Amino acid sequence: MINLARSFSATGMQVFTMVEYPTTPPLLFSGLRIASTLAVIGVVVGELVGGNMGLGYMLVFFEGQGNTAAVFVVIAALTVIGILAYYAVVLVERKVLHYLPSAQRSAA
Repeated sequence: MINLARSFSATGMQVFTMVEYPTTPPLLFSGLRIASTLAVIGVVVGELVGGNMGLGYMLVFFEGQGNTAAVFVVIAALTVIGILAYYAVVLVERKVLHYLPSAQRSAA
């Protein structure tokens, strides 16, 4: 599409605004979906290593005390947080990219 726009003598700014910029949101939201779940993992690892509060700290604390039930509750809470973060991004993606068919949104 860039070559087609250039063949019609489009300037660099026209190529950006008419071709490159409109094609970026689906790719951006694909990255955000992945990042939303990895962010939860990153926060937990940070709390595991050097935190003194939060779910990662609670995970280490309960493991040290041998409280298996509490460890599983923390893991379940982290799972729910990750799922909610993922679906929040999917909801925003549907609102922002409402003009794309759903197959094209998820394929990007």
